[in-house]
Amino acid sequence: MKFFVILISFLLFNEAFGGGSSKKDTKISERHKTNALAQRMSKLLSTGVYADVKFIVEEGDKKELLLAHKAILSHASEEFALILAFGTQNSSHSNGKKSAEIIKTVLVIDVTIEAFKVMLNFIYTEDLKGLTAQNLLDVLSTAKKYKIIGLINACVAFPISKLSNVFEVIAEARVLDMDFAQCCMQYIDENAHDLFLSENFLQIDNKFLTELLSRDQLKTKGGELEIWKSAIRWADAQCRRNGTECSAKNRRDALGQALFEIRFPLIKNEDFSLIIEPSGVLTPEEVISVYQFDPNLRGKKRKNPMKFPIHKRNGQQQNEKWTFLHTIKNKCFETFFGQKNNNSLAHRMKELLGNGTFADVKFRIEEGEETKLLPAHKAIISVASDPLEALFRFEISKMGDAAEKTNDQSIEIKNISIPVFNLLLQFIYADDFNGLNGQNWAEVIRAAKMYEISGLLEAGLTFPISKLPNIFEAVDLARFLDLEEFANRCLDYIDANLETLLRTNGFLQIDQQFLCEFFGRETLQIGEISLWNAALRWADAQCRQNGTECSGENRREALGQALFEIRLPLISKETFTEDIAPSGVLTQKEVISIYQFHANPELIGVPGGLPPLPFPAFPSREKAHRIGGGTLRLEIGKCSEFKRAPVGSERLGEYMFIRGIPLQILAKVSSENYLGLFIKIKAPVAQGWQIHRRG
Repeated sequence: MKFFVILISFLLFNEAFGGGSSKKDTKISERHKTNALAQRMSKLLSTGVYADVKFIVEEGDKKELLLAHKAILSHASEEFALILAFGTQNSSHSNGKKSAEIIKTVLVIDVTIEAFKVMLNFIYTEDLKGLTAQNLLDVLSTAKKYKIIGLINACVAFPISKLSNVFEVIAEARVLDMDFAQCCMQYIDENAHDLFLSENFLQIDNKFLTELLSRDQLKTKGGELEIWKSAIRWADAQCRRNGTECSAKNRRDALGQALFEIRFPLIKNEDFSLIIEPSGVLTPEEVISVYQFDPNLRGKKRKNPMKFPIHKRNGQQQNEKWTFLHTIKNKCFETFFGQKNNNSLAHRMKELLGNGTFADVKFRIEEGEETKLLPAHKAIISVASDPLEALFRFEISKMGDAAEKTNDQSIEIKNISIPVFNLLLQFIYADDFNGLNGQNWAEVIRAAKMYEISGLLEAGLTFPISKLPNIFEAVDLARFLDLEEFANRCLDYIDANLETLLRTNGFLQIDQQFLCEFFGRETLQIGEISLWNAALRWADAQCRQNGTECSGENRREALGQALFEIRLPLISKETFTEDIAPSGVLTQKEVISIYQFHANPELIGVPGGLPPLPFPAFPSREKAHRIGGGTLRLEIGKCSEFKRAPVGSERLGEYMFIRGIPLQILAKVSSENYLGLFIKIKAPVAQGWQIHRRG
């Protein structure tokens, strides 16, 4: 017998019925790694809270006071460490507060105010937004003076194309940093065609012109002929500047040694005879030597000595792929990006936390018999956690002047372990949450919520749910902390992995209210008999915990309302008879109601029929998929037999449920010569067959 099977796939039904699933990021978020620390440090610099050093930067007639923090600067460079370790101190108090914290005053000269601000901003945040083509050399000079390696490398890696006059920059760059000067020269090599046409090219001196024309790496579109034309443009500009005629002699005098860096023998004879020889710049002897040049003859065999270079420039080699960008990357960029491993903001902050340099507060934590003092810095803590700042402000105010005189400002931290508080500090200082794992997750989440450390809380909430040791406990904790979105993510994970999770000890530890809640979830992907067996395991665990017998009566009492969330009518009659009826958990009346359902399901809950069921009887959750896909199936058999059925008769396919809504394929027999197919959404019927959407 041949069967006609109709399959219709619905990939978007879930979304159509409002069930579009939210994206679940199972990887720890990286956003706060790159942003949160820099944002906090930027706030610290801009507010100057707890500043303990002030710089008076003088630039001509201008003067500006800039506040900073010794601990942060001393870890930025050895130069700052030396400056802050010695020098005069000002006895004035910060912000008029009664404090023993004396602010050091440092006078800064020989740098611009803008460049010093850019440097401070980089030290605190690694932010380069203040670095521009206009202040590049000033910033580079300042970074060199204070030995801020990262900022030096950033200046060297600055896009040369943004400089208004690369020729002018090179002279000063050679004094400040040869690597940067080399990058500029390489940029000129690559862009010689455009740069030689600029007005800035006409302003360079003869020495620099000679150096440029001698470079093997010059890359032009017109070869040596273009270089000749550029040299003549430059010579004419010099003549006009000197108020002399642009004659051949004056041109030659202006060019000087640069003339002998042009590789005339490489120019075609036609171009040489039409353009260069008539200019009169070369002597007759030089012209003859160029005409007589034979590349196949070595120097000793030539009659006249050649005054001009004869080897090709690397940038002009035919079919050569020039590696300017690669060179720049290797010599300039690589150092800047590579320094993040050794001298980055996060690395410096970790060192600062580790050695406690200039620490002005200590956190005291007692764990069992162990007591540990963890040094920290008020300024850094204050911009990361308002509760922690308020805590040590309150504690220090209670200790009064005694703490200030002895510098013993220790704050007691309760209800948190030493490793977890260490993790909190590591995140506050360096956005480092590598110590976060499944074992300490719950404690870290509680601490992050308590102390309002949003970045660490976010890291905890994006922690892979599959790595949590007890997902049921995680749901309770998330709800207690008002983290409803994370609790829902956990419940979704439970829905999809319930078969496995029901066998864990974590399931046996949940309370009856939680058991009742998720037994009633429409989105569980599990058979009802599996749910029944899990319910008995949970009830037995409760009985053992209470020291009572695992009897049917005690199991029923332990389960409470959760028992009536199991869809017992959907379990086959045979399985019900063998496994459930003999358990003693159900009353005789309940057992009879199940058998009545199997005998006459259409009479359940209708007027004049059988009484309503005490258990839900809507379709199996095995087909109530959470996911936005599924298949509706209708098997007709022989189409010829179906066609001979009375007009108007119909057949229904299997149910598929989208968020609790039952869908079927409906096929109707028509008098016309076609088969009518429809999607049928079942409406609520008798009380015993409840159709509704949950969750």
